[in-house]
Amino acid sequence: MAGFNNIPPASEFRRASSWGRTRGPKNLGGTPGTQLAAPTTATPSTVADGYATENQRFLHVYLMDKVKASAGIGIKVWGYNHAFGAWSPLTDISGNALEMKATTADSSVLRVFEISGTDRVYFQLADVLSITTDAWSAGNDEIFAACSTF
Repeated sequence: MAGFNNIPPASEFRRASSWGRTRGPKNLGGTPGTQLAAPTTATPSTVADGYATENQRFLHVYLMDKVKASAGIGIKVWGYNHAFGAWSPLTDISGNALEMKATTADSSVLRVFEISGTDRVYFQLADVLSITTDAWSAGNDEIFAACSTF
């Protein structure tokens, strides 16, 4: 038949923005494989601190200490809620602080936390889980974070 093809008009294509619901973890640092900025011992104070979660449900955090200097490294996770306009250390449903540590050379830790309703997250280098954390070493320590809905 003349004048007929199987290609729909461009207006019928929907381009997903992925703001909100994602099945696979979406890297908070940008493109896949991008590390987060090195965490500091400072606490968050402005809405611009940390990373937008796009109101996802789960936070995936990977922490790596390639060369243990002495005690290892520890991270405390903070959350920001736009409705309250405030930062607070995050806890899980049981009241346990969202903290993690890597305490041996070449040790990596991957944890998944539920953060439902948290608009932003911030990672603080802190003394956690019975360790005094070492200073962050850009060449030896790594932190990655991603969020997902499912």
